[in-house]
Amino acid sequence: MTIPEVKVAVIGGSSILGSGFPEAFEDVTVITEGLIFETPFGPAAPFTHASVDGIKFLFIPFHGIT
Repeated sequence: MTIPEVKVAVIGGSSILGSGFPEAFEDVTVITEGLIFETPFGPAAPFTHASVDGIKFLFIPFHGIT
């Protein structure tokens, strides 16, 4: 899978957990959810590819999947 070209990445912390980011934020458009990229260490946790005001970004919660 090809990693989308973006200029911004959001790595969530504990304060973002439970906020519903990015899906629950009305100004955010989710492009693709559940993007899993292969790394030398195995598959990454799922990313969300989204945009706000025309700026595309990748989001991953820092805890990964639980």
